[in-house]
Amino acid sequence: MGGAGESISLAAPEGMDFPALAPEDILQTIRRSPSGRYLMEQRAALA
Repeated sequence: MGGAGESISLAAPEGMDFPALAPEDILQTIRRSPSGRYLMEQRAALA
């Protein structure tokens, strides 16, 4: 594990076109994407 999967929970990797958003907006965007939903499930499992 590692790479983008870990960095997304802290900040977007350098060079990624990712605007500065409020945390709620980021969560909404993540929930809309299948890969983001998977990441949320992984984080919930670790919590």
